[in-house]
Amino acid sequence: MSREVFEKRDKLSPKGSGLMIRPGASRILHSWGLGDAIEQAADTCLPFSIRDLKTGKDKIPALPASLTDYPNWGIHRPVLQDIFYQQAMKVGAEIIFSSLVEDFSDEPDQSPNLQFRGGETIAGDLVIISDGIRSRLRPKVLSDISASWSVDPQVSDSVFYGVTVRQKELQSNVDAALLLQQVEPCVWVGDERFVVGRKPRKSEFWSGLFGLKHDDGQQQGWGYYLGKAAF
Repeated sequence: MSREVFEKRDKLSPKGSGLMIRPGASRILHSWGLGDAIEQAADTCLPFSIRDLKTGKDKIPALPASLTDYPNWGIHRPVLQDIFYQQAMKVGAEIIFSSLVEDFSDEPDQSPNLQFRGGETIAGDLVIISDGIRSRLRPKVLSDISASWSVDPQVSDSVFYGVTVRQKELQSNVDAALLLQQVEPCVWVGDERFVVGRKPRKSEFWSGLFGLKHDDGQQQGWGYYLGKAAF
């Protein structure tokens, strides 16, 4: 059985900074046989602490430890993307770059097929569409409900900035070095803004996410993932 993944970009293009994989997701990844590979690169994280952005004092008492048997992982997003890529190659998946999926068809008594830019089509037994948060194909996939309900996600008016810095660079600054004392994930909450960060134990990078309540008119920027699909 062949497995093909069609990617719009011309090469593997890891993006992003830190990523949390919650226990519900780590359970599924374990069931897929990916647990050992991810464990080598991911930290098993403690519960979040929540602090005041201005004072640094605790706003909410420490949350209790997770009651699930599965881990709460913290990992650098490009590292996770590379793990997925390498594991897909190991099981025989073919990653086909520079392939823009424009449409699909799923007619009764026929195999589903994809249509690519340029007119090429390809059929398969199972098609999984994953063309991003601003998916052009989602309404068609969910055509049985999209006629009466919107199936597009509601994009908020918050803007997020991901930052990745080598830990040794933070150590050279007295104030920035304080960030490396925070092993557990921490959220610093302010007025219509917040910061999330933690010190990774298995990575040389510190990752932070900065969120501001502000509409910068860039909602269409969510569309850069268009064109992914897989058999």
